[in-house]
Amino acid sequence: MNTINNESNDDLNIKVDPNSGFVEIIVLFFFICLLAGPFSGIVLSLSASFAKLASQVNLQYQSTKQLATALIESSAKIKHLEQELAKNQVELAGLKEQTRDTSSLRKLLDLKNTFKSETIACDVIGHTPSNWYSQIIIDKGSNNNIQTGFAVINSFGVVGQVIEVAADTAVVRLLTDPQQKIGVIIKKANATGILVGSFDKPPVINFVPLGYPVEIGQEVVCLGKGGSFPPNHIIGTVSRIARENNGASMQIEVKLAINVDNLTSVMVIGQSKN
Repeated sequence: MNTINNESNDDLNIKVDPNSGFVEIIVLFFFICLLAGPFSGIVLSLSASFAKLASQVNLQYQSTKQLATALIESSAKIKHLEQELAKNQVELAGLKEQTRDTSSLRKLLDLKNTFKSETIACDVIGHTPSNWYSQIIIDKGSNNNIQTGFAVINSFGVVGQVIEVAADTAVVRLLTDPQQKIGVIIKKANATGILVGSFDKPPVINFVPLGYPVEIGQEVVCLGKGGSFPPNHIIGTVSRIARENNGASMQIEVKLAINVDNLTSVMVIGQSKN
């Protein structure tokens, strides 16, 4: 009986080989290596792909950065050149204006020698605010012997007539003012009439008989009889011809020789030197 019990106990007590755990670890490691081999290849492949992609992105970024820098520098250069061009254009415009003024003054001096009357050179210092198209202000007045009624001209043509005088300034009514009337002659057609202003519209000569051979472009000059305006001084040219409502005469528009918006220097024709 004891013998049976002993045998049973021997069967229940399983002996563990101390080397069996090490073997299992080796087998497990070998198995993991088998599994990890393909996976590590995938990881390495993905790493290489990501590295290549990162390199391409970096190259693209550097290229874009360089292009952006070049564009900014070019834009700055263009802006600088535009500023220089604008500055040069302003200076050129100023030089042209000075040249025009000098030329105008020279022509006025030459014109002065053709008159027997006293002449006073003046600068235009402004327009009257309420009559921009019809009146200007000059920088000479009674202190320079200027009087109302004196004619005002420049090297291009007749400007107008003095209507108000202060000590050092005077107001000139331009040919564009409807109240300004002047006797004129269309030289080639030998047709005379009265020129009347019309503010910002061309002045007109009314009631010219139909029999006169008036044509577009013909010269219109001062009649100069019994008035303060010099005879034969240019007024302008015929720009339009229309028949009056009465059917027996013409209304003739005249393009003035002067530029009302760009009057800088004028000459006042005073009393006779005799």
